[in-house]
Amino acid sequence: SSLTNLVMDANDIESNGTSGTGHGVNFATVVNSNITNAVVSNNTIDGNDDDGFRLVNPDTAGSAIDLTFQDNTITNQTNGIGLNLQFNNAEVANINIESVTNGNNISNNGSLGAFINSDGTSDVNLTVGGA
Repeated sequence: SSLTNLVMDANDIESNGTSGTGHGVNFATVVNSNITNAVVSNNTIDGNDDDGFRLVNPDTAGSAIDLTFQDNTITNQTNGIGLNLQFNNAEVANINIESVTNGNNISNNGSLGAFINSDGTSDVNLTVGGA
């Protein structure tokens, strides 16, 4: 499957679930998927029981992941991580956490604000800052 030119803009994602299933956004991909030119912008992800935004160990069969976060508020996840991005299947992930107007507010989460992890043979190209 392919997620190309995905835009997730101006949504309120709040107060979801119970421990273990209460992610605001659980971005799951299946075998041989790719994620290109995806932009997550101007969203409020607040007060979920687990992770605010979660993309953990996608299987992209070596296709690059291109994911940009712009001007989001990711706060108050009760037990989870605000932004949880983990890669371990030989992916190349291009992750941009940038500011166009107000920047990203990732704060007051129960575990970590952001966790970006690369295991094994994965490569993560991370940019944090201005556009």
